[in-house]
Amino acid sequence: MTYWYETPDDQKDNWHWMGVAISLAYTIGLHRNPSPTAMPPFKQKLWKRIWWSCFMRDHLVGLSMRRPTRIKKEDFDVPMLELKDFETKILPTHILPSCSMLRDSALLSDLAHLCIAKAKLCLCISHVLGVQYSVLIRDQGKAMGQDGNTRNCVMLSPKKLDQTNEVRACDAELADWLLCLPEQCLYCTPNPAYLDARQANLVVQRALLHMCYYATVSALHRPQVLPSAETAAQPQCRALQDISRRQVREASREITRAAQSLFHLQLARYLPTTGVTVLLSAIIIHLLDIKIPSGGAREDAKRGFMICMGVLELLKDNYASAEFAMHFLRSKSTRLNSSHRLYLV
Repeated sequence: MTYWYETPDDQKDNWHWMGVAISLAYTIGLHRNPSPTAMPPFKQKLWKRIWWSCFMRDHLVGLSMRRPTRIKKEDFDVPMLELKDFETKILPTHILPSCSMLRDSALLSDLAHLCIAKAKLCLCISHVLGVQYSVLIRDQGKAMGQDGNTRNCVMLSPKKLDQTNEVRACDAELADWLLCLPEQCLYCTPNPAYLDARQANLVVQRALLHMCYYATVSALHRPQVLPSAETAAQPQCRALQDISRRQVREASREITRAAQSLFHLQLARYLPTTGVTVLLSAIIIHLLDIKIPSGGAREDAKRGFMICMGVLELLKDNYASAEFAMHFLRSKSTRLNSSHRLYLV
């Protein structure tokens, strides 16, 4: 249900259904470490996977919608996922006989490593959102829509620009995450000549993981480089501003590079809805750099914008969120949008 999306103003959006799921998870005790209990081992593993699935989805929804997360680190004691928590053994042939993935234990193991890395990244996302953003409640959390109904307007807004030490701590945590990635999770542009169905599956998941990483880096540093930050910055924050400006530009470039690679491999359409989130984080920075009067950075930003818009256009056939995002972006950049396909070649 958290993947269901009708309109941006829908009261029962993915954040709503995420809250329902997490409330149920707390009610049945999924947030507690199952190891000390008499629960059978196979069920313990299942509960851990479900809990961390809730945690990951909660934080990715929070990152994408600028909404506060429901799960706080201090409110659960479920250990981090391990490879042994996943079902990586080859299943009997009578179970989904047409699914070759279930007969490939090496692929299942690689996907498990990617899931663990994603869970650890979501812990970093939790810290980033806590450091850089706070809950802003407009009109006591309610606003009147055009249809006469009220809708929740609880949003995350950037904090003051004096979070220097906290930002650097989050930066170090993200750098450690990247440094400690296992070999199964490392992303590189593959050779199309050797790309079979198994590799294609891994390429999409590895690319998405790294795009999520760079979207998190962008979320950490973006408050320092938004237009409102230029006049608000104090002298002691200017050094961090310069670092943040470089970080968000690098993040947008890396997201764009991965998106373009997936497009050339004809795999971009297989990105999940999280792909819309990471593309938007890159497009925001591209749009800011397009406002630069002249220079190479402006041309790079225009090219990056077109690439990301081209991939969004592919995703809009699958996800309403991509279509709404494109409508919004087109209203902001009609002149640039007309030729975005040119930059995908």
